[in-house]
Amino acid sequence: KRAEEIWELTEDDLDTIQVEHGLLLGTRRMIWKRIQRVKDVRIGLAEANVVDPDAVWVLINSGVRRAEEIWMLSQDQLNTMVDREGLNSNTAVQLWRKIEERKAREEKVLGIRTALEAENIMDAGAAAALVDCGIERPEQIWELTEDDLDSVLDKKLGLRSRTAMELWSKIQ
Repeated sequence: KRAEEIWELTEDDLDTIQVEHGLLLGTRRMIWKRIQRVKDVRIGLAEANVVDPDAVWVLINSGVRRAEEIWMLSQDQLNTMVDREGLNSNTAVQLWRKIEERKAREEKVLGIRTALEAENIMDAGAAAALVDCGIERPEQIWELTEDDLDSVLDKKLGLRSRTAMELWSKIQ
């Protein structure tokens, strides 16, 4: 009944509309693709704690198709969206801060992962779990206590108990 409700439709809803009202298959696919795009960009903005409802449309109209693409935007691209597409400047600043935070986290994770791999610890989630618990530099790994590792395990951030035991044996 309201235009906003379109973005809440499910595939089943579209199937029903297609059968009951003669929605063309090609149109149905196009609508479903757009709904998925809107939902995905909304998820990305939610991850960045952005509550600006217009930001979804500005990003989509600027070519952003998936949440992951938000994290690849440059400051220049955001500034262009402010100037040409009407993105709220506060939203642009907030997004840029989140993009920078995410890049910094990814660099930390890569450094920790490299250190773990050098010790033949091949656990994809371990590095992120350690970073999320405050480990910022590879050398800090070797200062961890057994209690520290237990705490990381308790938080269920992706460190497996087998990896924790393996890491503890190398720390000792």
